[in-house]
Amino acid sequence: SKAIAINPKSDVTYDNRGLTYKDKGKYDLAIRDYSKAIKLNPKIASFYRHRGSAYDLYAISSGFTHSKIVKVDTYDEIIYDDHGSKYYRPLVDMAIADYTKAIEVDPNYALTYNSRGNIYSNIGEYDIAIADYSKAINLKPNDPVIYQNRGFAFAKKGEYNLAVADYSKAIELVQNDTLAYRKRADAYKKLGKDDLAAADYSKAKAMEQAPDDAVDSNKQGVVHYNKGEYDIAIPDFSKAIELDQNYTLAYRNRADVYRKLGKHDLAIADYSKAIELNPNDKIAYNNRGVAYFAKGKYDLAVAEFSKAIEMDQDYALFYRNRADAYKKMGKDDLATADYSKVKALSFGKRKTEVSP
Repeated sequence: SKAIAINPKSDVTYDNRGLTYKDKGKYDLAIRDYSKAIKLNPKIASFYRHRGSAYDLYAISSGFTHSKIVKVDTYDEIIYDDHGSKYYRPLVDMAIADYTKAIEVDPNYALTYNSRGNIYSNIGEYDIAIADYSKAINLKPNDPVIYQNRGFAFAKKGEYNLAVADYSKAIELVQNDTLAYRKRADAYKKLGKDDLAAADYSKAKAMEQAPDDAVDSNKQGVVHYNKGEYDIAIPDFSKAIELDQNYTLAYRNRADVYRKLGKHDLAIADYSKAIELNPNDKIAYNNRGVAYFAKGKYDLAVAEFSKAIEMDQDYALFYRNRADAYKKMGKDDLATADYSKVKALSFGKRKTEVSP
């Protein structure tokens, strides 16, 4: 708010404040700020995408209530019915309109298609949803969530073989995703393939039965980590690993602590174990790259950041980290190209995990 007072013409500042309001569940205030950002600069796709998300969340939080539309000004006014209460169902159409506008401005951003597909799926327009998910998969073929979403839409249409194919792809990408196993089991059951369904249900159940103490130990470690109590956090994560040796997140968390303490070899070992358990963990690749960077092994760092980028080409942090490594190697042209990519993606304001 202070930044806006200083520079009321800053579109990015309104967008950032909108993100803050959205995170706090204040969707009406978020919508107003995004609308102001759009007025100031209508050529930024992420502004429409953010407002579409706020409209969608607003509608969902309100249970898709139908009310009479009295006043609609999507740029300046909050929306009310004739009793002064906010109306909700029309927000779904506004969300779709904003995602559509975002696609018009930037037709190559996969997650916008996925988000619009989710709305169409929620309202039962499964054919349109599938078309959007398919476009998203074209643009981002290694995202397991999009395959799950399309699988769900196929299942709702009764196309269970196609649903199984999508759930199987999601499982291939993230092998410990219990929801994908359960959804595939449901589809197998509908197809009369009871043995396959039973195997998937058993697999999901086995993964869900990780010892509670392991989960609790990991959570306790996170608490200590967030307080900067790294020496205390390590035994917690180690205990979680002792109780469940396939607990990927505990390895990654312990690696983060080791990195904070400058114990980069131990960090690399834990990141490597996390990757062994989940070869599609883009954050583990990125963070292992950070550890290599800290050791001055910039060529290995570049390889890790490149692998993370291969998995998610829309994550600005990965490009920034690789650019920093290229710069250390004296490869200024490559560094400049990556820094330019960071700038192009910066409007998305994605949360960062670790950078050198």
